[in-house]
Amino acid sequence: MQTYVSDSPCFFAARDYVEATVAGSSQSEANIKAARSFAKQLRSLADQGKPTIDEACAASAQAFAASSETPSSPNAAAMQAFISKALETGSGFDPVCYRSAERFFESFEAGKPELESTFAAAREFLEGYRSTPNPASQS
Repeated sequence: MQTYVSDSPCFFAARDYVEATVAGSSQSEANIKAARSFAKQLRSLADQGKPTIDEACAASAQAFAASSETPSSPNAAAMQAFISKALETGSGFDPVCYRSAERFFESFEAGKPELESTFAAAREFLEGYRSTPNPASQS
């Protein structure tokens, strides 16, 4: 996997998931590492002005979210909604959503319970849209 080159967020997520699993991470830890890699790659593509929608990757991510219970079904449903909206709008990156996701990852990796991490992400999301409003139809 180290020699393969791809800009796909799914590639980054898959690589980091496999590496985390091989290193002994739990499924939850590996899933968070993969999700974080996915989000960082989306941000990188957006920063470079490259397309952030990869249809094959989106289909794979939706299939993963549909079958995932980790960290929970509500978070998997939120991931599916995000992917659907990204496909609808043609943009896979939203800075406010990115910061919200990062807040969840940081909290969860610090050992906070999922519910507390979700509330931290929700607060970040609401604060982000309060300070930099963006029409919901565009994100």
